[in-house]
Amino acid sequence: MIKGFDMSALARIYELGGKYYENGEEKNAIEIVKNNGANLIRLRIFNDPYSINKKEYGGGICDISYLKRNVDYCEKYQIPYLLDFHYSDFWADPGKQTMPKAWIGKSVDELVEEIYDFTYFVLNNLSYRPTMVQIGNEITNGMLWPIGDTEHFDNLVSFVNSGIKAVNDFDSNIKTMIHLDNGTNEELYDTWFEKYFNNGGMDFDYIGMSYYQIWNKGLRFLEDNIIKTIDKYHKKVIIAETSYPFTIDDYKENIPDNQRKGMALKKELIPNLEFDISRQGQCDYFDSLGKLIKRIDDLEGFIYWGSELIPYDGSGWATYEGIEYVKEKGPLGNEWANQAIFDYDGQTLPVLNAIKKL
Repeated sequence: MIKGFDMSALARIYELGGKYYENGEEKNAIEIVKNNGANLIRLRIFNDPYSINKKEYGGGICDISYLKRNVDYCEKYQIPYLLDFHYSDFWADPGKQTMPKAWIGKSVDELVEEIYDFTYFVLNNLSYRPTMVQIGNEITNGMLWPIGDTEHFDNLVSFVNSGIKAVNDFDSNIKTMIHLDNGTNEELYDTWFEKYFNNGGMDFDYIGMSYYQIWNKGLRFLEDNIIKTIDKYHKKVIIAETSYPFTIDDYKENIPDNQRKGMALKKELIPNLEFDISRQGQCDYFDSLGKLIKRIDDLEGFIYWGSELIPYDGSGWATYEGIEYVKEKGPLGNEWANQAIFDYDGQTLPVLNAIKKL
């Protein structure tokens, strides 16, 4: 079973002074998860996460220099990693796929070339190679908007193909993934991949699904969709993003209340959850998820998203420059600290031991 942990912001949190502990002993967070059964780390890369005035966008920064620091940790502790290309200067997801600043105004053919060159360049500048590469992040509604949105599916496929080709040309042993959100949406997965292959989509290795109980339906719906997707497309599946809250208690951030985004788990979303919001509930969720994974051939495992996101000053999801880039309203702050695998002081939570036992 793949037991993965997204640690994309780790280098930046360390730079800000953040610390992680296992049984009261300070350790590197990647060393800690490896001690507890992790066999994959996920790391994202943004193209150019800075404003024209060289102000950072936030979110762990995640340019190539910060990526290299995180890759060095993976190499030090000899753990494989998945490299997640957003093909944007900042966050890319179903609600935003903002064109990199340097690529604005380019034609489809030029963008195909840019994707290839950027993908190959990044891979060629890493001393420790990934075992898997994700071509875009949650590209449910496309990428490189508006040219590559799902209204222009032929363009979208050309962009994805270019990323896959760059990976294959660099090292054909590296696996490739296409990643969508909402793992309980059967119609989405049925029609999206049908359109992809009908438009000449290249072969790839894994379908990645995001699954969050705060936003998606229950585990039985996830299981049904995974089984149907595997049966139709004969691809291995990874739950590429998931997490579960361990508390509804607030955390402290050194920013004014009117600038805080607050937790992603809003009170109105609590009825969506099938498990308690507690340290034990967090364990119970992953115990049930592990059993689900073991029931399905070709469901390879999961990746815990935001596992490292302790609420350290400066570790928020965005700066004002970042918000301006993605054209979202604020406010700022860390919205995921209550869904990490560390408590607010950086101490490991029981969920790590639960995952180790899977």
